[in-house]
Amino acid sequence: MFGIRGLLIQEQMRGWIHWHDAAQPEPLAMDLRAYSDTLLRFGGERRIAGELHLDGHPALALSGSLRLALRGPHYRLHVDLPGRGGIDLIGHKTYRLRGLRDSLVTCPLRVYQGERLLATAQIRYEQPLYQFPLQSLRLLRET
Repeated sequence: MFGIRGLLIQEQMRGWIHWHDAAQPEPLAMDLRAYSDTLLRFGGERRIAGELHLDGHPALALSGSLRLALRGPHYRLHVDLPGRGGIDLIGHKTYRLRGLRDSLVTCPLRVYQGERLLATAQIRYEQPLYQFPLQSLRLLRET
């Protein structure tokens, strides 16, 4: 379509993670990049690559998938965390008319190692919403 080969979604998300074996939540940040070779098709999974940032650790590579849905996107992310091993962060945004802005920018997550729930987390898109289409969406042209 008009020399466009896909869509890149880039998000910087900030929030917290609360390990079940810790007294207090700790800061959490993610820089995510999801690519799709179709523009706005719902369903289907898009690959995610990015970095996870936790205090006291260097940036950690993460990977996973993003599935867009009318009620909100679903995230499934994986990272190997020193001292804990491989963990999966799974969650989705749920769009609601009441509290629309918060539902657009907030994503609750559950953190698993295999079947075991290790933590809960929440990340938020913290830039002004009007900047999302300008800063976070990129049309990729065919070369």
